[in-house]
Order: sequence, then C-alpha cells, then structure tokens
Amino acid sequence: MPPSLKILGGACKGLTLQMPAKTTTRPTKAIVKESLFNVLQGSILQSTFVEGFGGSGSMGLESLSRGAHEVLIFEKDKEAFQILQKNARALKERMPTARLRTIQADLFSALAGHLEGLEPRGLVVLYLDPPFLEGIYERCWAFVASLKGLERFLQHGFLLVFEHLSGACMPNVASFSIIKAKKCGRTTLSYYLYTKE
Repeated sequence: MPPSLKILGGACKGLTLQMPAKTTTRPTKAIVKESLFNVLQGSILQSTFVEGFGGSGSMGLESLSRGAHEVLIFEKDKEAFQILQKNARALKERMPTARLRTIQADLFSALAGHLEGLEPRGLVVLYLDPPFLEGIYERCWAFVASLKGLERFLQHGFLLVFEHLSGACMPNVASFSIIKAKKCGRTTLSYYLYTKE
C-alpha cells in the first residue's frame, strides 16, 4: 500500500492522495498546510496557485479544493510526476472543471514562460518547498530575484511563500518584502509580497 495523505478542506475534503516513495520528496505536514490556508483565508478564492516542487501536489490540489481559480504544479522527477498525475486525476473526478496544469519540468527553467501566459483573476501565490539539497535555498532566492515582468501581477498581488527549515536564514531580496513568518516546529513558512521597490 503506497503512503498517502488527505485533502483537509473544501470541495474535495477527505480525498486521499498518494505520495511518491522517495527520500527527495516529502509531504507538507497537515499542521503546516492548515497554517498556510489560515493565513491565506479568503485570498485563496480566485487565486492562481503555483507549486514549485510538486511531489504529490498536495498544496496545489488543496488550493483547488478550497476555491483557487487555477493551479500549476511543477515536478521534474519522472516517478514523482506519475504519482502527481494520479492525484490530479482523482481530484478531477470530483471537480471536472478544475483548472489544473501538471508540468513535468524543472521549475528553474520552466516557470518564467508559464508566468508569462497567466491571466490571473486574483492573488498569484508561488509556493516553494524545495528538497533538502546543499545550496538549494540560495539557488531558489537567486532564481526569484531573476524573475522578470512581475509588475503585471501588482493589481491582484504576487505572494511568495517559502517553506523552509526553521533554523535557516532567509535573506532580504530586492522587490520582495517579508510580511509574515509562521513557525510550525522544525518548519517555518515565510511570506513575501512583491512590491516592485
């Protein structure tokens, strides 16, 4: 029996999701997931939610269940992507009209092109929960700093949510202002709003 987790709220509450059986991917704990959606609250409605290191896709699928307008989930690992697709199909059985794109690609090379094609109705959320690899946080921050054209999201807002080890030092990045950090044991969610300045 493959390991699993469940969607916690919304239209697909209770839906069981499979998890990749790999050490490079790890599920976001329920307490962290609840913390995120407690912070987002009504902002998730009509949002565009982008999950950068998808794994099972649990955060993106949870967003759809809770009212997001559109979700993009990136996962480059072939085995993990197959699990992600199974989970996506399970959600689409309950929500046939869900606007969901699962993308087998490396976030660092693929995100910019997909952002250009977005026509958001509400807040754009970029959720990054990178795998535990040497130097990955620094690589993520350099990548975020390199993103172009985010000004067009200012009308509705562009929010970066970074899930990271609580002891990790998060830098200040030009054009992003930290607005909240919520510690959940060994894991912290840091929220950064794009401000252009």
